[in-house]
Amino acid sequence: MRKIVMLIIVSCVAMTFAAIAEDSSKLAAQSMFKEMDKDGDGKVTAAEWRAYWMDQFKKGDANSDGKRSKEEAAAAADKLCEGKDVNKDGSLTKEELIGGPIPANAQAPSAKASQFEMADANGDGTISEIGFASFMVGRFQNADKNGDGKLSKDEIRLMFLDAHKEARINNDGTLDSSEFCDYWCGKGVKAADKAEKK
Repeated sequence: MRKIVMLIIVSCVAMTFAAIAEDSSKLAAQSMFKEMDKDGDGKVTAAEWRAYWMDQFKKGDANSDGKRSKEEAAAAADKLCEGKDVNKDGSLTKEELIGGPIPANAQAPSAKASQFEMADANGDGTISEIGFASFMVGRFQNADKNGDGKLSKDEIRLMFLDAHKEARINNDGTLDSSEFCDYWCGKGVKAADKAEKK
């Protein structure tokens, strides 16, 4: 009888922790999107997108020199992997990357001029939650080099380093905030951002 009671207690504790982990995943599912959507209207505007990515640039600029080196990009990749790896297996699934379940209608967008345009699925100048999820699915698929449905730490680093290389304009080995902004936001976002501020 004592063993049965212990087994029931252990099972209840395990189910409680599993439920907490599932709830945490659901709560985190929209955390990145919600962090971008400052006004909470369910859409990320050009200004919100730009503000988020510029904040990410500053966080990744470890020595605060206004530039992001390859080493700083690799460190940011490691931090992303460690922070989002819910099951601590050293790799990220699509769900871990975006922080929760992938909407059924999320599909990788076709390549466009900027990361913002790829996430702006319907071209209305804002990013919906489904547009953001689709954007992240596309980034995941491009980074999953071995096609196993997970991003290893090496694949995440390569994704960051490829973006670092692609975004550099002057090829000096570092990425300044202007190059970073052009890559993530595009020139159209800068113009829309200025128009929103007026």
